[in-house]
Amino acid sequence: DTEKALWEEFKQLGQEAYAPCQVYFDAQNAIQEQNAAARQQLCDELQHYLDNLPEVVNWQGHVAILKQAREDWQKHHPVEAKKHKQLQSRFNNIIKALENKLHAEYDLQESHKKALIAEVTQLLEHDNIFEACQKAKELQNNWKTLGFCGHQKEHTLWQNFKQQCDALFAKREAHKETQKAQEQVNIQLAEHILDELDKQLNTPLTTPNAHKIQPLMTDFSKLFLPKEVNQALRKRFNILAQQWQIYSDNQIIRQKQAQLKQIETAIDLCVAAENSKLSGQAVSLSLALTWQGLVIPQPFKGVLQKRWQSISSLKKISSEEQQTRQQTALNTCLLLELLLDIDSPDHDHAARTAKKMALFEQQSYPKTEIEIQALLSQTLQSLLLIWGLTNEIQTQIKQRLHAILQSPRLTTLV
Repeated sequence: DTEKALWEEFKQLGQEAYAPCQVYFDAQNAIQEQNAAARQQLCDELQHYLDNLPEVVNWQGHVAILKQAREDWQKHHPVEAKKHKQLQSRFNNIIKALENKLHAEYDLQESHKKALIAEVTQLLEHDNIFEACQKAKELQNNWKTLGFCGHQKEHTLWQNFKQQCDALFAKREAHKETQKAQEQVNIQLAEHILDELDKQLNTPLTTPNAHKIQPLMTDFSKLFLPKEVNQALRKRFNILAQQWQIYSDNQIIRQKQAQLKQIETAIDLCVAAENSKLSGQAVSLSLALTWQGLVIPQPFKGVLQKRWQSISSLKKISSEEQQTRQQTALNTCLLLELLLDIDSPDHDHAARTAKKMALFEQQSYPKTEIEIQALLSQTLQSLLLIWGLTNEIQTQIKQRLHAILQSPRLTTLV
């Protein structure tokens, strides 16, 4: 009995001593239940977010949700071991799925940024550095529109992209400096060329040399000059170029007039040879040799050659035929003077006016420059074939032919 009484007393004392512990354990169990419920709710919310992700995700908010979820998960601790294992597994799976979405986005943005890096790197080989830099600025704007791809990769990719852009812009600056230096060289060269051209064209008692002037003009035309001096230098060049063009044109006219002068000499030789033939004398060797030395321009060489070759078979003509030929020659001179717009003898003014009116009335006056040139050539050739004139008329024709051949407009025929 004593033993039993002692046991009951011990048991009672033990229960009284354990009572505070039971209260604590009950409180802890309640906390674990609350934490488990909170974690369960967190998993439900995360699952709902995962299942309803929009097509366009706010990835910055997505990262914030992941961070907050981990913090909330840790805050709801402890949880009863059995429930903890189940909830932890579910939480890990949802977080993993959300992270996979994020990493897929990171990979996509990384690929876009690597593509921009490759594109800006290729621009370093672009032929036009200024176009390349403009394109690089567009790529920089494109970069700003791309999303985040993780702190480490983001930093590395940006540094790589920035390095390529900086290299491109540095290349542009180097090109500008080189271009600026070349422009200074070009300015000095342009001024030297202009001085040489001025010397060639304007030195007294010096004949301009085409073999020196033409290369200088070609070299100047190839120069690239900065806009601040381009207009002034080009203006000076254009003045000198115009001066050279006028000189060259005048030289050509003089050369052609010298060729036309040969026609006058040829006519004199023909008349002298024809007079010898008609007076029963042979054509002198001196006349023949002089004829052979002539350089007569086309298309007049043919008709004069024909006249010269016909001298051997010449026969005297009647006075009536001579009168006809003389009038034809005078009328032909009048037409040439009219077409060339040069003076005719005073006594022919009325005839000239009548001739002009007749041409207009007959609608045979040439309307275009080509028609005028054709009629001039045809009319002059017909004049050169007329022979058998009196000395007086021949002298008149010679004087008028001289004025005709001096006309600058006639130089276009040779």
